[in-house]
Amino acid sequence: MVNWESNVFPGILGRTCDRPCEPACRRGRVEERNAEKPEPVAICRLKRVAADNKEDIRDRLPKAPQHKNGKRVACIGVAYPMKVSEAFLDAARRNDHAAYDMETIWGHAAQAPLSGNPHPGMWMYGDMLARLRRLARGVLYNDLKACNDYGSGTDSAAKVRCPVLFLVGRRDVMTPPRAAKQLQERISAARTVEIGPSGHALMAEAPDATLDALIDFLS
Repeated sequence: MVNWESNVFPGILGRTCDRPCEPACRRGRVEERNAEKPEPVAICRLKRVAADNKEDIRDRLPKAPQHKNGKRVACIGVAYPMKVSEAFLDAARRNDHAAYDMETIWGHAAQAPLSGNPHPGMWMYGDMLARLRRLARGVLYNDLKACNDYGSGTDSAAKVRCPVLFLVGRRDVMTPPRAAKQLQERISAARTVEIGPSGHALMAEAPDATLDALIDFLS
């Protein structure tokens, strides 16, 4: 059963998440003497509260480590610079549904709304639109603005010493493969895999090819 009503972040918590943690929640057993009918933790409400009470998180974003750990990094659908059109930013600033349409259409390859998706019955546009509509006001704008304002990509890339995989979609119009070249050229241990039929939403449009590339790189 696809749960669209209470699963406000289906893309993160599973597209078919029907809150399996709630029936198994031990709160009902632990607090059975404290209430007539103890209820499990309402995970969907917690997600909604987290979204509605968001704030600027830039001061809590991870900083570049002082000591390298030798691990590998996979970058999926990246570009630099990540400039966003003023029309897109303005629509997102006003929480206009047009911003969701732009994100959805530009976020997929042209053939995505047709057929041939590896997930039978999966509606690519509908899935993304459903998730975008559940965002708290301002979330999409803050995300796009952070991309648009970011200005130290090449300098940061030059400091990377670990192996890096650039996983790009050949038909990506939001972060086209050519837009990642500045980063690739500054990382000595960079490797690029281009997935032919995919746009920007690689994990949804080409899940098998994306997973195979990640397994090959990380193994």
